[in-house]
Amino acid sequence: MKRSIILISISIVFLSCTNLKHLTPFDGYNGKPKIVETLGYTINKDSIKELFIYEAFYFDKKGRMVKSIEYENEERKPLRVYINKYDNKGNIVELNYSNHDGTDSHTVYYSYNRYGQLLKEESRKIVHKYTYDRKNRTAELKSNFKNGKFHDRITFKFNKNWQRTELVTYDETGDITLIYKEEYDENGNVIKVSSYDDKEQLIRFTEILYDKQNKTYESKKYKIDNNDTTLVNISKWHYSYDKYDNVIEEKVVPDEGIVLITQNKITY
Repeated sequence: MKRSIILISISIVFLSCTNLKHLTPFDGYNGKPKIVETLGYTINKDSIKELFIYEAFYFDKKGRMVKSIEYENEERKPLRVYINKYDNKGNIVELNYSNHDGTDSHTVYYSYNRYGQLLKEESRKIVHKYTYDRKNRTAELKSNFKNGKFHDRITFKFNKNWQRTELVTYDETGDITLIYKEEYDENGNVIKVSSYDDKEQLIRFTEILYDKQNKTYESKKYKIDNNDTTLVNISKWHYSYDKYDNVIEEKVVPDEGIVLITQNKITY
């Protein structure tokens, strides 16, 4: 499940970029790191710790993330290995992943238009195809299983900076299932995310605040019920940095519920 979410997020990043000649070098880390090991876990109200990610990311000299290893536990038992291949503009064109012993290998292929926007993402079972109206800054994603069965249909709207402002999901009959809208500040940070139901009624929204480094430091989640707005949760972010100003620990603390901690061990 974790990797599926990561793959989807990659697709959205490509949708939001124009003239993408290279990916963000070193995934935005300073100091040109060689390896970033990310350990993430949750702590519940009973102080029980549960691992949700442990992965090592390897970068080449150009800042491309060429390999990652996913671990099963904190004892670093390997689970899967991921290998990225790039074109001469720095776009990922092939992602191969397998068990650590090389078995059960799969490959995902990517292709782009001349603006660096993702056109096609093809895995063993599913094909995702994107079309764009660059004049009106809209896009559409149609996904189908290779047997022809419907998987997804999503439409997007973007602002003048090609930041996504609206995402609409549809079922197989073409009816709307959910709508998401995003608002931004002058620095390009998402400051509000709103969700609407299939009747286009607002059902919940999240407001996000940032510090001077454009890092999230607080979020407030609300729900709407019979036109009544209720504050559901307030979460605060806390960061620790290394000498290169990279985040080595991020802690998300809600007013109640599960604490989320992500730690980065960075090798330069």
